[in-house]
Amino acid sequence: MVQIIQLKQLKQLSVVAVICACASFVATLFLNFWLDLRLLDFDQLSLLGQAYYRVQEKISQVVAGVSGLVLVATALAMVLFYIHQFIEDHQTDLGILKAMGYARGQLARQFWIFGLYGLLGTLLGGLAAYTFLPHFYTTRNSAGLLTGLSLHLHWGLVLTMVLLTSLLLTAMAVGYAYHVLARPSLVLLKGSQTLRPPRKKGPQGGRENFLSDLRASLFWRHKFLIFLVGFAAFCFAAMLQLALSLQDMMDVALQVMMIGIGLILSLSIFYLALLTLLSRHKDSVAILKAMGYSQRDCLSVTLRPYYGVVMLGFLLGSAYQFGIMRLILWLVVGQGSQMGDSGFNWVNFVLAGFLLVIVYTGFNVYFSRRLAQVPIKAILLSE
Repeated sequence: MVQIIQLKQLKQLSVVAVICACASFVATLFLNFWLDLRLLDFDQLSLLGQAYYRVQEKISQVVAGVSGLVLVATALAMVLFYIHQFIEDHQTDLGILKAMGYARGQLARQFWIFGLYGLLGTLLGGLAAYTFLPHFYTTRNSAGLLTGLSLHLHWGLVLTMVLLTSLLLTAMAVGYAYHVLARPSLVLLKGSQTLRPPRKKGPQGGRENFLSDLRASLFWRHKFLIFLVGFAAFCFAAMLQLALSLQDMMDVALQVMMIGIGLILSLSIFYLALLTLLSRHKDSVAILKAMGYSQRDCLSVTLRPYYGVVMLGFLLGSAYQFGIMRLILWLVVGQGSQMGDSGFNWVNFVLAGFLLVIVYTGFNVYFSRRLAQVPIKAILLSE
């Protein structure tokens, strides 16, 4: 069987390993703590200890459930996205193999290698969590209210997460590849056609209308890239604002952990999405430069249209974190009068928005410089 996928071709998929590591890290911390909480004799705790027990139990369930599921879903989406991009980039090779008689099942099975990144990331995240658990337990029980609480390493927890995550990613990768490879070999050999926006005729069909048409065409051609950019902003807003809003309910180490995970997720997804965007639009940018358009015009039809997506993702992430914060407070204090004090924190909202604009602008500057450094001839010859 011809080997069509090699590990060196999957460098960008390291983002999936990072996401799985974050999911495993968070889930291991809170689920291991929750399992040890269940080993305590609830009746032997003081009244204050029993109240604190319930608070920690609810927080552990919500954080592990919400964060873990969201991160695993993100990893799955990233795997499907990269498989789609890989098949698009290797359509000719895959078409030749299908024409030679290889069944799509034979080709799809080779995509099992995508599950390795989930296995590696989940394992590393679990091991990192176990190194952090002693400090985590110390901060969770700093007042000594949870009498008898001791650290037990539930290795079965990490092994279960590693196996389930890797098997899920592998099954989804093979299944999705099998679905996409249903295209006839002739279609794969022909490849995808580059879209060219029509120029408007008449007095309204000038330079600006051409750029506007091209901007819309390039923007809507890659809907999943739109999702990725928006989701990166969503993660940035949700994790950062949630960590700042719950500062009275968690220690500094846990705040730093949540902010760090949010930054790692958002920066990784931003980088992957914009890197893919750059590679997909090289031909269009080269044509624009050959026609005499400036670097500013090229950016206006490639990177800058995504500012609106970033802002939308930020607003949705802000609403999401506020809903999660309300849910946590509802589970902890109930539907009492204390809920009225948990209004939306506009200071954190403005701060997170300001930082996000700086981050995304930095990515724009970085990728625009990379694009400007590639000669027009080199871009055209690479297509």
